Amino acid sequence: LDAARYRDLLAAQGFTPEAYEASVRADLSTAQVTDAIAASGVMPSALSDPLLNAFFQRRTVVLRQFLPKDFASKIAYTEADVRAYYDKHPQDFQAPETIDVAYVVLDQDALAKDVAVDEAELRNYYEQNKASFTAPERRRVRHILIESGSDAAQSQAKAEAVLKRVQAAPQDFAAIAKVESADPGSAAEGGDLGWVDRGAMVKPFEDAAFALKPQAISDLVKTEFGWHIIQVTEIQGAAQKPYEQMREQLLKDVQQSKARARFAELVEPFTNMVYEQANSFDAVAKRFGLKIEQQKGLTRQGQAGVLANRKLLDAIFAPESLRSKANIDAMEVDRNKMVSARVLAHSPAHTLAFDEVKTQAQAALVAQLSAEAARAAGEQALQQAQQSGKADGLGQATVVSRDQGNGVAPAVVSAVLRAKADSLPAWIGVQQDALGYTLVRLDAVAARPAPSAEVSKQERAQLLRSLDAAEVSAYVAYLRAHYKTKIIVPNPVAAAKS
Repeated sequence: LDAARYRDLLAAQGFTPEAYEASVRADLSTAQVTDAIAASGVMPSALSDPLLNAFFQRRTVVLRQFLPKDFASKIAYTEADVRAYYDKHPQDFQAPETIDVAYVVLDQDALAKDVAVDEAELRNYYEQNKASFTAPERRRVRHILIESGSDAAQSQAKAEAVLKRVQAAPQDFAAIAKVESADPGSAAEGGDLGWVDRGAMVKPFEDAAFALKPQAISDLVKTEFGWHIIQVTEIQGAAQKPYEQMREQLLKDVQQSKARARFAELVEPFTNMVYEQANSFDAVAKRFGLKIEQQKGLTRQGQAGVLANRKLLDAIFAPESLRSKANIDAMEVDRNKMVSARVLAHSPAHTLAFDEVKTQAQAALVAQLSAEAARAAGEQALQQAQQSGKADGLGQATVVSRDQGNGVAPAVVSAVLRAKADSLPAWIGVQQDALGYTLVRLDAVAARPAPSAEVSKQERAQLLRSLDAAEVSAYVAYLRAHYKTKIIVPNPVAAAKS
């Protein structure tokens, strides 16, 4: 372990070694309690079967949907109505908190592009690393596979008979392979496996193939797949790739090597300078040959590239950074990429003026009134259906369950499965807010087909995991109540936005 590198990595994530190790220790301590609770759950079939049968129950329904869009053209409103909607829903017309930010990036890959390497250095590197540029020996191989059947002696006898035929007529190897080989991938090709490198085949097969001379035929070779008869048709010996072929890769390797060393040298002075000259990046940019980047209108959700890094965004939007507008401490946002940023301007979240969002408010009002109209029409249809037992505009019968919605909205499926089925047909109404209202006639209830033993086992295991999770949650809730714990800010980021 490189202790200095360890500290640097933790610092880039906002940790000291002590804080990080305390966090790991706390996680391990917590796991000792929660894992013990989770491991204590039991799920006997007497409990799981009724739960699973209820969960996977199937119900046959017919539907009629009342969609808000079908009522939108009939909605009447005034500008005063739009203004009243805007005043009542200011949270829907918020401009997000934004900042304008400047930042500099010390990037190892960028350093590599500027590294100059002369030809003599490249050739010297090539000579020192010749072993890395040598292509290994490979062989073109074909084989005949005789599978090991239930009768091992019979399988071996068949393999020996095929071997004698091949030895007697080596020129017929491909024709014999097409008829006798049990390898579906190569039999049609006369047993041809193509070019084979070391490490590509199971060891007994590889040892035999790389011991043969060209055109020679092996004795029987036993592997987990059966008996093999092997022939090597061509050999390509180990070959060193010439300098000219490797030059481009050599250049990249040397540039990266030098860039790594250079980057390691620059990290500390870069970090120190952005801290010591905290009100500008001019000196940093000049000293390290960097471009000062700017991004206007940056939100807490970030942008592509380095500004997508969550830790960097948290540091930029920290209260002290917004107040002081000083350079934040340099941090590693990606491997071998250091960044510092500073806030240039800050615009808090605010409600947009009515004139800016009038069209948006108007559309929202129409959507709300249309949904209300759809609901009223749906509720009237439900009342009439419950009284008369009939309804117009119903669709085709559909079978739904919790695991197979068949295109029916999840909220509707959930309501259908919860509804009482003592007397059928039963009428149900489901309000889905902006999605409208659905009138449902429940016609039939049926159990699902019995699952296989393996599926049943998997379902019980999943049900047990859900029970374990519920028990852990209940225990945590008990501890919070017992020790009178109060979470003052459930979501710090959301709280900071507000």
